[in-house]
Amino acid sequence: MNVIIKYVGKYAGALILVFGLYGCGGDEAGDNQSKSGKNTITTMISVATAERAPLRYWIETVGVLESINSPKIAAEVSGKITKILVKSGESVQAGEVLLIVDSSNLKLQEKAAKAELKQLSVLIENEAKRVKRLSDLDKKNYVSKSGLDDARAKLAGYKAQSEAAKANLSLAQDQLARTEIKAPFDAKIDSRLVSVGDYLRPGTPVFTLAETDRLQARLPVPEVAGGKLKSGQLVEITIATDTDNLVTSKIREIQPVITAGARSLILLADVTAANNRYPGATVRARVLIGENPDAVLVPAISIVRRPVGDVVYLISGNWAEQQVVQRGQSRDGKIEILSGLDGTEIIATDGAGFLTDGTNIRIAK
Repeated sequence: MNVIIKYVGKYAGALILVFGLYGCGGDEAGDNQSKSGKNTITTMISVATAERAPLRYWIETVGVLESINSPKIAAEVSGKITKILVKSGESVQAGEVLLIVDSSNLKLQEKAAKAELKQLSVLIENEAKRVKRLSDLDKKNYVSKSGLDDARAKLAGYKAQSEAAKANLSLAQDQLARTEIKAPFDAKIDSRLVSVGDYLRPGTPVFTLAETDRLQARLPVPEVAGGKLKSGQLVEITIATDTDNLVTSKIREIQPVITAGARSLILLADVTAANNRYPGATVRARVLIGENPDAVLVPAISIVRRPVGDVVYLISGNWAEQQVVQRGQSRDGKIEILSGLDGTEIIATDGAGFLTDGTNIRIAK
């Protein structure tokens, strides 16, 4: 017990000194509030002036580059594939042969049609001579009328058979020509769907073509934007395989059906063909939907989130004053202010997040 009393007595002076200093510190903290109620603690910041400038409103989206014309080429005759002359990714010219179907049966049909036509030509020639001879005899009443009529009917029958034979020959030759499947226009082979030895029937797809001279961007946008869109609006497009060039286009078409899954409208915009622009490439695009010629803009760093909402801090002398604002769209590191500023105010930028209403500030040089 005596030891404790001695210990307390030894340090009693020090304890009195500490409490005395604490009391003095409390008075100084109280002095950090000015008589006007503003915080006198100084915060260093940088400032900028709100500005007025034209602002365009965009909808941004990601889509795909595709051929305007990309049909599936199908077989038009039955038969087994004997040759495939192109590969996927190759460029082809209009009229170039892509694939050959076995034509042996059609060649036989063509040969038979030609032989029949030749035979009928001989029969027609002979029967025509017979009709002429009987006509001459009929004028002298040397033959009966019925014999002449029979000869004329037989000649007409041969001529009808000849017309049918000609039609059969044309059909065989047409089918024979279709055993060579040709490119309908200049394009690239997107995909090959068959192999040598496959048996084709009319309508069997054999190739998918991609026309590279005419391209379009397919761009999905949210259905809620439908009322702001119309044909002819400006579209700016960046293609993943050609990032060095910004493509400027316009909405050519707005497809009339909303996609079921994504609930999107599909916009189509023409893209000029060029090197490094391939169907299937990803595209990033933005569509112009409006413009404000006199928008109020502030640096994005100046806007701070507080319980009352988005605020900026107006600088008046050495003090910061909180101002609630409504933000709009962003552009190049700046934010549009829809309400709360008139575009002439000096506002805090760097350091704005450390401010409260009435903070004493010092502007960094």
